[in-house]
Amino acid sequence: MKEATITQITGNGTWESKYGVLYQFEVTFDDDVILRVNAKTETPPYKVGDKVTYTVTKESQYGKAGKIQKESSSGFSNSAPMSPDRDAKIIRQTCIKASAELYKGSKWNAQQVIGTAEMLVQYCLTGEMPIKKEEDEALPF
Repeated sequence: MKEATITQITGNGTWESKYGVLYQFEVTFDDDVILRVNAKTETPPYKVGDKVTYTVTKESQYGKAGKIQKESSSGFSNSAPMSPDRDAKIIRQTCIKASAELYKGSKWNAQQVIGTAEMLVQYCLTGEMPIKKEEDEALPF
């Protein structure tokens, strides 16, 4: 795989494959390589100026053919930015759901559900039970 910046993209027609219609493009890079590539859409998922990695998979008298992969700063393509407290939010959501399931079918109030969820969150984050042994008998589980 080589890294390069796209300097030009030219449409080169369509063709019918076993996967449906594919759109062919000739992509020119800043290292003067011209690569024929296929895409499933009329507009390729990269544009002029994008830094990409490419692989030449075939060379013939008609030129080079290959694949292009757009680089991403996060290591994942098309991913949303991650919030720093994302894990804590997921833990809280999971514990609230578990607490609500625990109280399902009984008389409960929101304070009980949230209180139990908060204990579960603390246990998930620290590995320690947030209550003393004497209070264990008061737990609903």
